[in-house]
Amino acid sequence: CYFLMKDNDFKKALKERWNEWSPNLLNDINSLIDNMSMIIKDSRIRNFEKWDIIGKNWDWYTSGEVYNAKTYDDQITLLKGWFNNRIDWMNNEIAKF
Repeated sequence: CYFLMKDNDFKKALKERWNEWSPNLLNDINSLIDNMSMIIKDSRIRNFEKWDIIGKNWDWYTSGEVYNAKTYDDQITLLKGWFNNRIDWMNNEIAKF
């Protein structure tokens, strides 16, 4: 990746491709998350009935953001927010090319 980013032709092609895909990317990701969440709804309910872990502090490291997301819906919002922030960052970085 380091050497690719030194190639102006590669960066130009990357920017063109990103600009082609990025306008709908967040909507596509959010739709995928919503669809998958509905598909696994029964399983995730049973999972968290058995393993009551959301919003709990266990022996492993849990970031404050994840720990503070006390419900499944909060976790979904956190995931969508992460993608939103990442896409914003990508937009800003690729715009610099």
